[in-house]
Order: sequence, then structure tokens, then C-alpha cells
Amino acid sequence: MQRNKKALPNGRAFLLAGNYIFVIPILSLVRKYTLALVTFLFTIATVFGEDFNADSLKKVLVGNIQDTDRVNTLVHLSTCYENFNPDTSLTIGMQALALARKISWQKGMMDAWYDIGIFHDIKGKFKAALSYEDSAKEVALNNNFKVKLAMVYNVIGNILSEESDYGKSLDYYYKALAIDSNISNNMHKVADISNNIGLVYAEQGDYVKAEKFYFKALKIYDTESNKDGKAATEGNLGIIYQMQGNTEKAMKSYFNAIELDSAVKKMDAVALDYANVGNCYAILHKYAEALEYTFKGIKMTIQVGALGNLPNDIGNVGYILVDVYEYDSAREFTFKKNDKNVTIKHEALLDSAQLYFRKSAEMSENENDKLSLVYALKGLAGLYSVQKKYNQSIAAYSRALEMADSMNLLQERMEISQALAHNLMKAGHHEQATKYLDDVIALKDSLFGEEKQKQTGRLEAGFEYDKMLLEQKKENEKVQAVDAEREKRQQFVIAGITIGLLTVLAFLLLLFRRFRITNEQKKVIEEQKKEVDGAYGKLNNAHLELQEKDKDITDSIAYARKIQSAILPSEEDLKQSLGEYFVLYKPRDVVSGDFYWCYNEGNKVIFAVVDCTGHGVPGAFMSMIGNSLLNQVVIENHIDNAAEILNSVRGNLIKQLQQRGEAVSRDGMDMAVCIWDKGNNMLEYAGANNALYLVRSGINTNITGTNKLRPHGGSLLEVLPDKQPIGYQEGKMESLFTAYSIQLQKGDCIFIASDGYHDQFGGERNKKFTSRAFRDLLASLTNKSVTEQKEILNTTIEKWKRDYAQTDDICVLGVRIS
Repeated sequence: MQRNKKALPNGRAFLLAGNYIFVIPILSLVRKYTLALVTFLFTIATVFGEDFNADSLKKVLVGNIQDTDRVNTLVHLSTCYENFNPDTSLTIGMQALALARKISWQKGMMDAWYDIGIFHDIKGKFKAALSYEDSAKEVALNNNFKVKLAMVYNVIGNILSEESDYGKSLDYYYKALAIDSNISNNMHKVADISNNIGLVYAEQGDYVKAEKFYFKALKIYDTESNKDGKAATEGNLGIIYQMQGNTEKAMKSYFNAIELDSAVKKMDAVALDYANVGNCYAILHKYAEALEYTFKGIKMTIQVGALGNLPNDIGNVGYILVDVYEYDSAREFTFKKNDKNVTIKHEALLDSAQLYFRKSAEMSENENDKLSLVYALKGLAGLYSVQKKYNQSIAAYSRALEMADSMNLLQERMEISQALAHNLMKAGHHEQATKYLDDVIALKDSLFGEEKQKQTGRLEAGFEYDKMLLEQKKENEKVQAVDAEREKRQQFVIAGITIGLLTVLAFLLLLFRRFRITNEQKKVIEEQKKEVDGAYGKLNNAHLELQEKDKDITDSIAYARKIQSAILPSEEDLKQSLGEYFVLYKPRDVVSGDFYWCYNEGNKVIFAVVDCTGHGVPGAFMSMIGNSLLNQVVIENHIDNAAEILNSVRGNLIKQLQQRGEAVSRDGMDMAVCIWDKGNNMLEYAGANNALYLVRSGINTNITGTNKLRPHGGSLLEVLPDKQPIGYQEGKMESLFTAYSIQLQKGDCIFIASDGYHDQFGGERNKKFTSRAFRDLLASLTNKSVTEQKEILNTTIEKWKRDYAQTDDICVLGVRIS
């Protein structure tokens, strides 16, 4: 699915500095129609064909067809309605999903989830869209449906981009690119995804990379004579040239797009191209040409019914008229509107501009188009500012700011706050103006600060295109090897069956000959045959029953994984509680005996890593018990002492598992629990067999007075746990757990982990990774970001593991103190 170009609104905030007006283009408004537009571009040209296909598919549904065929037909019918009646599309998609679930058909559920996710994305319901696409992704992964998996990855990338989560968006786009690049006759999809990647880099302001991927897409489209794709890409190139201030180059790309879109009769796209050309002329202060092309775009937009962009185009007219008033002092201004000359007196320009701004705002409110309404209100407020009607300007800017804040549009908030502060100063409200200027500074830090740069920098290490292609190629070779081995086994099976059938045939021939000798022998043979048939039927029934039980078990374990995932803290909760953190969580089987836990109470954050007895299903049961006990002890009983938490969990676990008497189970768990008091930056730790690791530059290696601390080199301090588990242990039931407190410093890194990492077998001699190697690895992470720490830990253990099986569940939690 290709995300196409969008007409770039003028979208300017009027900031007076003497008699000069600064014109600020806004890239964030381009993002609004990224997914909705691609579906609309083909609506007008194909609506009648789709309607015809819909009627044909409805006739198929009336007939007597199998359930799987009915699901496929419903999915295709949902796609037909997707462009011109999305609500009907959703209803049909839900019917397909319900039927697929009823017959337990994984592929049908996957296809339905995929279409329903796209519907919710078009409606702007991103959370729901991601949920449906994630369900489709799981089925595609588990069944190796590579073509569909690439499509799902691409849609998820679109959704995350629209939510401004650019790092994850690029991750999914690159995954889709790696798959499609290894599928023959699939280069058009490679071009579409390259276009999408270019859009994300453009959103981040990395125009060099954006241009690189646009040209990659353009080259493929040109090879395949795909004028639609070339036109969309030329439009996207025009936008980044315009953002860089290269207006002449942008216009060249827009005119190329007009020529290509006109050739394939995509008149709704031509309307967008006209609007972009008008925008460029306005930047060059060629206002007559700007209005001529803007009105051309408006006329064509109305003719083809692509009304989604109409409020922006009408608002652009208002912006251009205000510019004419400011930059052209002639008594009259003449321009072409729909091939007719229109003349406006200079003193009437602002009144005309006001009418266009109000019309744009009215249309935006009627369509509930909040982004376009912000754009219209900004224009109206700027106009009032030019007229020195500062109170009216303040009111309009305030409403625009409130809406921008509700949509979390940081760039818009910054620009509006700056303009609002200017007007408040002009109106004499200096104290209020200072408040908004402070907001501008804070918003600039959010938009362009260090963390934003880090996010962009991480893409270099995380999404290396060639590396992912190589990994995908290796994966394909493995799959081909497995398929070849499977085919070989099938040939052996077929040969065995053939020999068996020939043997049976020879045996039947012998029986036939003996049948002519004696009728009695015939009766014996018939009786024997009945017995064989009966035995075969019983055997077949047993086989079917076994298959059904195997499916039930597999489904139950998969559902157990969802339940276990649900009890783990969400990324959002961990980010809010811990700040800079990572969790490396690698279950050995589908479900895990390891888990991590976190709770925030006031200034204190309590977090833990727990390693339960066993792994797989038994370990998962223990992890559910452990999670429940931590909730009970900390949240319900309000215990906030690390040692007392371990003592209480142990007591309750022994009681629940009835670990008394002669037949004592040895089930239990190891645990490291930390309590971080953010008020005084103190960390309290207690451990049951699991240590705490503090990484800090310049650790004192001559520590005395306690046997709990063990320094390793000059940068890692190991805080030793109590050598006893959570659970029954003969001879140590009276030994209480002890806690140790550490004064934290800025830049400290705290790590707690289960023993799965350092107990993993691998390397050249299939040995354990060892605790020492684990400590050395942690010590080397001092100056790395938490994202790099997680990546290094994951890469190291995977490289160590080689082709050996994973020994145990792995869980490592790291926190950087900032």
C-alpha cells in the first residue's frame, strides 16, 4: 500500500517584526491524509467497476458454497466497499471474521483482520487498527505467509508513521522491504515501500535520505512504466524540495506530476498538483499565478468529488490575499479565476481573505476536520493581527492552540504560541505573553532537543537495509532446505504406499483364485475383511481424536501466552515509572517461567525480575502465582521494604503450595526486587539468589564493612543476594532476607536479571556463557543508551547460542538514572 503525495497547505503563522511578515510552512499538515488519500486516489476511477464486482460477489454468496469460499468472498466484498462505503466494508469484514472464527480457519481470520485494520486506520482509530493488524501479523508469522506478512508490516508502518512513532514505523517498513525484495515479480511493492520510507524521513527533516528512497522508488516505477507511482513520487519530491527552500526545483517536480497524472487521467491527483504549484508561486511572491493555479485546483477538486482537501485549498486563497495586501501596494490587484479576470481593490483584499478563511473554517467544522480547522483559524488570527484587531486575533489563536494541543501537534503549538505571545504584547498583556514565550522555548526543546536527535541517530544501527536482506536470504535458504527435506520424505512415503498397495493387490488376486476353489474360504476371507475394516475405522477415529487433542493443546498454550503477556507491565507504564529503561525478555518456549514486575507508589518505584521453577507451561503457572503474590504483598498490603517483600512473598507461597509435612514440593522462585525512592535518589535492594549489578565510572574497589558488596574492576559493583530461594528450603526457613541501600548518582546503570542469560550454552565448545562474562558485558555498556544496551545484550547471546537450543528463559531489566 503506497502512501501518496498531499497538497501542501500554506499554513503560515503571521509574526510581525517591524513591517516584515515571516512565512513559515508547516510540514506536519502533510501527514493528515497519508493513508486515506491512497485509497481515495483510485475511488473515482474504479467506483463503478467495484460496484459491479460487489454485485457479482453478492450473487456468489447466494449460492451453495463451502465456508472457506464464503469467507474469501466476504473479504473480497469488504475490499470492494472499502473506498466508497467504509462502514459497509467494516460490517462485511466483521461477518467474514466471525465465520472464519467459527470454522477455525487461520488464513480467513488473517485476511479479515487485515481489512478491518485498514478500515480503522482510515477512520483515524489507530489503536484499534494496530490491534487488528497485530492479530493478522501473528497468523502470517506462524504460517509463513510471507506475501501477506509484508503487506501487514507495511500497513503497521503507515499507522505508526501517522502516530509520529517514526523509529518503529521504519522498523516495520524495512521488514516489509526485506520480504518483498526476495519475492520475484514484486518490485512494484518494493517501490511503494521505498516511497513510504522516504515520507518518514521527510517527516523527520532528513531530506537527504528521503530523496534517496524517493529516487529508488522512481527508478523502479520508471522501469515498470508505472505512471501512477512516478506521479506520486514526483509530488513527494516536490514537497521536500519546497521544505528545503528550493522552490524552483519543487515546481519542476510538481509540473512533472501534473503531466503524469493527466496522462493516466487521475484528475483528483492533478487537483493536488495544482494546489502545490499555487503554493510555490505564493512563496515566490507571484500572487496572480498562485491564485490562478489554486483556483484551478479547487475547480478540479469539486469536479471529481475529492472534497477532503477543499478546506485547505480555500484557506490558501485567504493566505495569498493577505500576502498581496502586505507585499503589493498597487490600488488594484487582478488575477484569473476559472479563466476569467477578477479585480479586487487593495482596501478590499483583507475582507475577501476573511471570507475565504471563514468558509474554510465552516467546511472544516462540518466535516469534523480538526487539522484543517486549526489551519483556517491561524489564517483568520493572522489577518486580525495585520488589521491590529489584537483581541480578536488572540481569541482565534487561543482556539487554534486549544485544538492543536488536543491533537498533540507540537510544531503547530509552538508556532501558534509564538504568534499569540506577539499579539498579547501588542494588546498590553505582557505577563501572559511571557507565559506563552516560555511555552515556545519548551516546545522547541521537545521538537529539536537531544532525544529527538538520538531517535534519528538510532536508525542507522537499527535498520540496515543490506543486512536485513542478507538475513532474509538466509531465512529463505533455510525454508527451501526444509521444503526439500519434506518433499524427499513425501517421496519415500509415496513409494512405501505404492509398494503396500501392490502387495495388497497381489494378496487380493490370491484370494480371488482361492475363492473359485471353495466357497467356505470366501466366507472366512469376508469375515476377516470385516474385522480389518473395523480395526481400521477404530484406528482412524483414534487418529482424528489425537489430532483434535493436539490442536486443543496448541490453542490453549497460545492463549496462555496472551494471558501471560497481559499481566506484564506495558511499555507506557514502564516508561512513565522508570524513565530510561529496557527489558530483554526471551522465553525459551511459548510461555515463560521468567517475568518482570513494576509498581509506582508516590515517589517510589518498586520493580523486580523473577525466575520461577521450571519453564514452559509449569513455569508459566508459577509466574502467574508469583505475579499475584507481588500484587498482594505490595499493592494490597502496602509493604514497601525490599527484604520484607521477599519474606512476605515466601510465606504466602509456602502457604499456597502447602509446602509442609513429608511430601514437600520444591517449587519456588528466585527474585531480585528494587525500591527506587526518586525523592532522595536512594535504591533499596534485596535478592533471593539473584544479584543486583551497578555500573558506574570510578567505583571504589576497596569497599569494607559489608559482605554484600563485590566490586569488579573500576566500573561494576555486584550486590550479592541471600543464598536462599522464595519457597521451602530445609534448614533455612528461619533465615530472613536482608536488604541493602545504595545512594544513586546521575548516569548510573542498574541491572537485575534471571540466571537464563549467563547459563546459556553455546560458543565453540558448547559451554555456559558464565556469570563472569555476563558481568564483563554489563560493565562495557557504561556509555551506551538503553536501546543500544538491549541490542548489544540480545546480539551477544544470539551469537553465543549459535544453532544450539535455548537453555532457559531469559529476562534482563536495565535502568539508567537520569
